[in-house]
Amino acid sequence: MSSEASPSLPMVERAKLRLDLVVLGLLALGAALQIAISLPVHRYAAEADAVITGMQAIDILHGARPIFFVGLRIGALGSYLTAGIFALLGPSRLALALYPITLGILTVVCQWLFWREGLPRRAAVLALAFVVLPSPSFLFWTYMPNGYPPVPLLCAAILWLAARLVRTGPTDRWGALGFGLAAGLAWWQSPQTLFCLGPAALWLAVKRREVLRDWKFLSLVLASALLGAAPWIGYNIVHPLASFQVYGVRPARSMAAIVDNIRYFVTYSLPEFAAPTVESLVFSLTDAPSRLLPWLRPIVLLAYASAAGLFVFRFRRLDEPGDERRLASPWLLIVGVLLATVVFNIFSEAGQMRGYTVRYLMPANLVIPGVLAAGCAFAARRSRALAILLAASVLLFNVASYHWPGRSTRQTWTREMENDQQLLADLDARGVEVVVGEYWATYPINFWSAGRVLAIPCAYDFVDRQALLPANVRRWAILMSKESQIDAWAERAAVSGQRETLAPRYSFLAIREGSLPTDSRIALQELLATCSH
Repeated sequence: MSSEASPSLPMVERAKLRLDLVVLGLLALGAALQIAISLPVHRYAAEADAVITGMQAIDILHGARPIFFVGLRIGALGSYLTAGIFALLGPSRLALALYPITLGILTVVCQWLFWREGLPRRAAVLALAFVVLPSPSFLFWTYMPNGYPPVPLLCAAILWLAARLVRTGPTDRWGALGFGLAAGLAWWQSPQTLFCLGPAALWLAVKRREVLRDWKFLSLVLASALLGAAPWIGYNIVHPLASFQVYGVRPARSMAAIVDNIRYFVTYSLPEFAAPTVESLVFSLTDAPSRLLPWLRPIVLLAYASAAGLFVFRFRRLDEPGDERRLASPWLLIVGVLLATVVFNIFSEAGQMRGYTVRYLMPANLVIPGVLAAGCAFAARRSRALAILLAASVLLFNVASYHWPGRSTRQTWTREMENDQQLLADLDARGVEVVVGEYWATYPINFWSAGRVLAIPCAYDFVDRQALLPANVRRWAILMSKESQIDAWAERAAVSGQRETLAPRYSFLAIREGSLPTDSRIALQELLATCSH
């Protein structure tokens, strides 16, 4: 008996080793993608929003203690992480880029740990392939150093730790502490994390009912959750329930709005989530790989639709009989995350937003790899070639949609970064102390100059640069993207000076000394009152 079984053991071990090597290779690929998308440094597509993290990080190093990134909807966790990087390396574009790179790599690792907990080994590896080469819209929003990178990381950590606790039970004290801390930080960071936190907590309670009776377990989870959410709790005690007044947590305004949300969700959000043409600026790509996208997109949409259909109607057959991981099978959890995401986008006021809104589906990206892997597994039972075609089409579309180094968009963003530096050099050469202008053109100057030049937008002063205005400013400048806008503004404000244009993005007027009141506050209000943005 043993002599017959022994030859199979090396084969099993070799198969396991091959899978381990594939996993290591995929994780390395995921890390390489996060680095390649961010480096070499370049101007971000949403530069003004992205550099707010750097501005807040510099403020933190100078003693500020912000709770929120922008408004009351997104926490400032990323700004504190960036402040730590700045403390080590100094503020720079490279140091700022390390924040999303690091969190992006950690998100990939946490997602792998989640799939490894709940899926058979081969299925988990297939899901990992879709993790490391994600939807272009997901990568686009999480590679920029804005308030979004912590959201998928915290969601992935919650899913992984919930699956771990389902396997280990309430005696896993470290798992309880980790789950509670991730839940608290997630609650502080964004309401979006509830799409994962709510289903994960419910799934854990259903799978392991004994956790509800274990007071030590519940106390550890609650204590660590309160610790993670402490900044949010403190703010909402000082400002009673202020965070519940933002649009992200308010319901849709009417039944007509809900109906319109459904239409928008089906006709725009879902297609752009799976195979974007607008989101992530895919339409800006003009090189050879981009010509594949119109041909691949119908196949990708079909792959997503087929995987979703198979998953909905046959997900109970996904578990292999006798599989040791059956207890932590994640399929009901996946359904919960997807349903929570759909409900939010249809029934909330945030669902009424239009434009670049696929970021509101971000938590769904953390469970979709399992759905795609399941769809490919079902297809392989009928035709392995079909399964390979579906998986390859999705992955190829994603890879062809990324803004890799050397692609047309990256070349444009690199040139724009050089233009930005020229603008800053010209302002420094004229001794400009304060710039006032439109948000997208003006706000990044605060970070580029590390606070040396104060830049105040006509609107959307998210981190209150006006509060830093010196009492006596001698040299002002106004900044817009077009010469005609500058000329019209100067006429309205009754100021004169030296105008300069840096094509194609900037036109600024270095205001002649004496053209504005000597009181900086009065001068600023005059400029803001005459600005047309």
